[in-house]
Amino acid sequence: MLLVYSHTDHELLQKIAAGDQCSFETLYNCYYELLVNFVKKYVKAPEAAQDIVQEVFTQIWEKRESLVSVQLIRPYLFAAARNRTFNFLKKASREEELKAEIMHHYVEAKNSSDQNLLHSEYIQFIERILSLLPQQTRQVFRMCREYDQSYEETAARLRISRNAVKKHMVRAHKFFREKLLNNTGLQLFIYMLLHFIS
Repeated sequence: MLLVYSHTDHELLQKIAAGDQCSFETLYNCYYELLVNFVKKYVKAPEAAQDIVQEVFTQIWEKRESLVSVQLIRPYLFAAARNRTFNFLKKASREEELKAEIMHHYVEAKNSSDQNLLHSEYIQFIERILSLLPQQTRQVFRMCREYDQSYEETAARLRISRNAVKKHMVRAHKFFREKLLNNTGLQLFIYMLLHFIS
């Protein structure tokens, strides 16, 4: 496969910025497969990974004039793919069909050592963030999430209103979301989106 070395990056990007389709095809052919494999590590679903990378290149071509300020191709492309993956997974966490597709591929790999390590990181993250919450919010969260109790059951046990339980859960979810991107890597972020923050 043809590789684009760093000392040719600026020249190639200048040509693409000027609308040179041949240069764009060179860029595409060099990096498409690499980016798909990168995205597949996190999305797992091959077709979704291909779509994400295709969108990355489409956006690059549509906004090619901005490439004049880019010095190095590889980090630029991988950052674009990473950002697009984040956006896709945020959308997937809200849409059941997309979420189900990704979960299907994650389930296939659930017994791998990587998945076991990821689950361990997930538990550690949960415990670390829970320790920062007010005591009653933490208690409500554990009863609803870990012990799978309904809001009504939790309210009855704690002798508070259902509305109070709901407020505690909203507070906990907001807190987890605020901490998520700043304190986790991409793979744990995905795991959290699919298994917890939905």
